[in-house]
Amino acid sequence: MSFLAHVGGDLFAGSATDGLFRRPSEGTAVDPAGAPRPLALHGIAPNPFNPLARIRYELAVAGPVRVTVHDLMGRRVRTLARFASRPAGLHEVMWDGRGDDRRELPSGVYFARIATAAAVVTGKMILAR
Repeated sequence: MSFLAHVGGDLFAGSATDGLFRRPSEGTAVDPAGAPRPLALHGIAPNPFNPLARIRYELAVAGPVRVTVHDLMGRRVRTLARFASRPAGLHEVMWDGRGDDRRELPSGVYFARIATAAAVVTGKMILAR
């Protein structure tokens, strides 16, 4: 079972296999109280994209990171990166619009999900073939 919901400006999606993830309406590297966030998404460009999208994110502390792409139903369609440890700072990964089987995915809305031990962020991407 998969779902997608919009609540108070935030987007929630999930499935039985991939769990729940939330995309805040807007994210920065600092929370409203001024404390640094453990993880921040700094953009997906270009968006819409074809054939490549660059996903930029920032880690406040070193640690494991997993970057995946999900469809509108919350199904994981591609694992872009799985690092045992990544240093603090800015990082980026590229997505070529293909699934884990290397086949081209259809045009549509997808979500980049970046997960660490401390936080999860998501960003919306539009693949326009």
